[in-house]
Amino acid sequence: MRLRPRFLIGLLVGVLCGIAVGGVTIATGDDDDRARYEARAKILGPPGSGISGEARFRQRSNEDQPVPLVEVDVVVRGLPPTPRERAFHVHEFGACEPSYSAAGGHFDAGPAKHTTPPDTNHPYHLGDLAELEVRRGVGRLGSETTRFVLQPDHPTTIFDADGASVIVHELEDRGDEGPPGRTGPPGSAGGARVACGVLEPMPAGDDDD
Repeated sequence: MRLRPRFLIGLLVGVLCGIAVGGVTIATGDDDDRARYEARAKILGPPGSGISGEARFRQRSNEDQPVPLVEVDVVVRGLPPTPRERAFHVHEFGACEPSYSAAGGHFDAGPAKHTTPPDTNHPYHLGDLAELEVRRGVGRLGSETTRFVLQPDHPTTIFDADGASVIVHELEDRGDEGPPGRTGPPGSAGGARVACGVLEPMPAGDDDD
């Protein structure tokens, strides 16, 4: 039987659109548009502070670039209204207890890493992020970074053997080593730590609490 060109074109379009033809179905959509890895941190301040929130990280492909893109979305409630910008960083250990110092310094993977203290590599730590913008006691951050990834077994993954956490700081991060009188004591860019959350990997697309 001879197939007409118009029929062949229609058959090809149907297959590409995900329509079953002869028992074969090809799904549409680009997998690279979906988050491949996700992570979440429940953020809490000291008991009685009223500070709480959540950070969500989503790793996606980065067009034609070899380095993945991680979307960062953070909401923290109960913060004092000032300052209106607060430092927010990924820290090197997945721990917030017995005190926020258990989170260690800023995440900075690699053989030449420099964590806090001292801030010798600040603001170029892999865990250095944009500021939380605080309005009416609610801090929000929506940004993207290529400094780290969520996938395991990668040189810049935050999910190494020690895990990672996020820290909300008392003051803004001026991007220097934190000399006294500016961003806090030496080695603490952004000042004191006012809230912490341990980052946990989660299945991509999982929106359950």
